[in-house]
Amino acid sequence: GHLEQSTQTGLWRISTLAASKGGGRLAVGGRRKQGGGRVELRSLGGDPNAKRSVNIDWGFVTDLFFSPDDRHLVAFLSPVRDKSGSERQIRIFDATSLEQVGLRVLREHPITGCFLTSTRFVAGSPEGTVFVFDTVLSKFETTPFKDPKTTFGGAMAGSIRGMLTSPDRSWLYTAFGSRKKNAGGIAVWNAQSHELLRRVDDLPAIRGLSISPSGEHLSVTTYDPPTLQLWR
Repeated sequence: GHLEQSTQTGLWRISTLAASKGGGRLAVGGRRKQGGGRVELRSLGGDPNAKRSVNIDWGFVTDLFFSPDDRHLVAFLSPVRDKSGSERQIRIFDATSLEQVGLRVLREHPITGCFLTSTRFVAGSPEGTVFVFDTVLSKFETTPFKDPKTTFGGAMAGSIRGMLTSPDRSWLYTAFGSRKKNAGGIAVWNAQSHELLRRVDDLPAIRGLSISPSGEHLSVTTYDPPTLQLWR
């Protein structure tokens, strides 16, 4: 859902939240009523009114991610009027000061993502493309995760529906497929070497993924039929 709040600069609509790994901060993102995006950083302890904020003069914030060491905050931005071929943005902020430290303009829409390490972030798009970039150097790598059978990370048919890493960040799990065709699958990768370790096909369209704190179990939810599957 959406929540509208009043600020000194006018109304804005909250569209996404992210909690820091240490649990002390909450990042809030969304769209300003007069145009542009906004990110706020709020304290979850002490003074509830203590916060930092930054207004963005383009698009609106669709998702936020804290790095594992809580030093960086990654924001996905989309245009207000989304048209085919419209650019999207990934912006990197210092998670304490909210100073922008990186910007990448994309022609594909990043739909999901996660951190491989404290400085390496991976994002997936509806077009099946995978982007990996260094949040410190603001250096992007193009499609390093490849599957010869599907040219994964390049021209794979279907959307990337979800991404997450194992608790020790040694493995990357990606869910892919097409809801329209009700077809999906999961790939398991070595997060450092980018080697494909295992691939499971012939699943219904996947809605989401989650992993247990121990890394022993992976849960998968599907659209049709609506199921919750638990894998070891």
